[in-house]
Amino acid sequence: IYMVKLFDQAAIWAAHHEYPRIYEVEVEGVIEDDPDAPGTAFQCEKAPIVNVHKIPPEMLLAARKKLLL
Repeated sequence: IYMVKLFDQAAIWAAHHEYPRIYEVEVEGVIEDDPDAPGTAFQCEKAPIVNVHKIPPEMLLAARKKLLL
């Protein structure tokens, strides 16, 4: 499971999906840096979903623009 700390960072990762959602999780176990994005993204073995968030339209538009850069 890959995670980020900030909602706007998660929006960028989710923005390329047809139905973008951000999943809030409760981490179980050890958290490690994602080797592809150390300090920005993290990974763990298990993290059950505790909430699902829709991305506000203006934030989704901004995230999709960042993907085009």
